[in-house]
Amino acid sequence: MNDYAPLAIFTYNRPEHLSSLLDSLSLNPEAKFSTAFFFADGLKRDTDKEKCDEVLKIINSTSIFKDKFIVNRERNLGLKENILSGVSDVLKKYDKIIVLEDDLICESNCLNFLNKSLAFYSEEKDVWQINAHSVTGNLLLSNKSRLIDDVNSWAWATWSDRWEPFIKSEIFLKHESFFNQQDLENLDRYYHYSADLEGNLNGSTRTWAVFWKIFVLMQEGLSVFPSRSYVFNIGFDGTGENSGDGDPFRTKLNKKKTEKFQKKIVKNRLYVFIVYCFWKVYYIKRYIKFHSKKVESKNAFKEYLSRKFKS
Repeated sequence: MNDYAPLAIFTYNRPEHLSSLLDSLSLNPEAKFSTAFFFADGLKRDTDKEKCDEVLKIINSTSIFKDKFIVNRERNLGLKENILSGVSDVLKKYDKIIVLEDDLICESNCLNFLNKSLAFYSEEKDVWQINAHSVTGNLLLSNKSRLIDDVNSWAWATWSDRWEPFIKSEIFLKHESFFNQQDLENLDRYYHYSADLEGNLNGSTRTWAVFWKIFVLMQEGLSVFPSRSYVFNIGFDGTGENSGDGDPFRTKLNKKKTEKFQKKIVKNRLYVFIVYCFWKVYYIKRYIKFHSKKVESKNAFKEYLSRKFKS
């Protein structure tokens, strides 16, 4: 393979996290053949200046990539705008991309899986995204990729011809008026989209992935997952903009290369059941931790769960 996708790496004020990510990427042989674009968000508060300066020093000093380009934002865009504009800018020059945030740890075969999958599925237009993360842990032991109607936003990859219609879509640009008119219950199977949408619409959170996920599912799009994860997220330590505190996603990483790539979607009931249960438990925990003070009685709590997790 000699056609490697460029990497878009998004950072802000977490130098330790970024160092860990780059250390893990240095163990990926594909890194030295890859071009990396760093998107360093601008200051949100003056107290972040020291750490943001450390981040820039780390970016400037790294030499693990074939080429690197640094976009130092003049103002704070926030994660949502930084990622949307950064991915779009890279895909104006390239036909594919690998997207990483600074709080990820990549196994040494992570870039191998993402690049191989991009090549294998490039002409499969019903496949919209490649994912390096999987929530199934050690329960699925085979090293065969899986096609699932779900999307994950950690260490992921896509193509310009899939991303462009999303960015140009009225569904995304006018999401508030659109989603107020739609019943999202059928999209709440794996990831509880309505909860993230509610947060974006009432201003309590600013995320981007929920809109991409819903857009892909509305196109009846598929996403590629490894049987076992090539990445885990270390950002659930209270430092992230939207990740909170705790570590519900850590899993043993896959040390083997994926050699078999699934062409047809197969309804793997075990996989679907595991993913559904995972997200259900996660959102129950998140609700208890961040919103329990708003619940005045056990009845109100039961009513919330019934509304959010209705099967």
